[in-house]
Amino acid sequence: MKLLDSQQWNSSNHISIKMSHLSGMKMSHIDKKIPKIKEQIVIVSKGEGATLHPIYEPCKWDEAFDRYTSWVDFNNSENPEDWTKDTVRNVAKNQKVDVNDIEKYNAKHIFRTAVNDSLSDTPKDNKFRKITSPQGLIKVILNREEVLFASSYIKEIDGKLSPV
Repeated sequence: MKLLDSQQWNSSNHISIKMSHLSGMKMSHIDKKIPKIKEQIVIVSKGEGATLHPIYEPCKWDEAFDRYTSWVDFNNSENPEDWTKDTVRNVAKNQKVDVNDIEKYNAKHIFRTAVNDSLSDTPKDNKFRKITSPQGLIKVILNREEVLFASSYIKEIDGKLSPV
């Protein structure tokens, strides 16, 4: 592989890929090992430049979201303290629909929580809250854990909503 001299580059891009959240087991060992959160890709073009088109690989719901079993009802409010939670199975049963249909088309309501050591000073009172992290990121939390929504990982592929 021949590396290009910087004067030969017509365009370059830097892509950061989020591999995981700043939560979970890897954060409990942060004093011993730097956690792997992102991967970096540098794209260099010698010609007119390159156009990037993301390609998403569909997978089955159970493969991607086996731990996403909780449901949030927003109760027509943007204030997380007004939200209530249930399980996906209970909601599907109460609405008399197949659990797979409710999962794909209601992914914005489906979530799981993840341990985040930076949230240890927040209340543990079974209420949703929005907080701003020291880095300026807005997060939704529940019982000292970060709320991760399934909708972040759903894309339309060939006209169908699919986990990716």
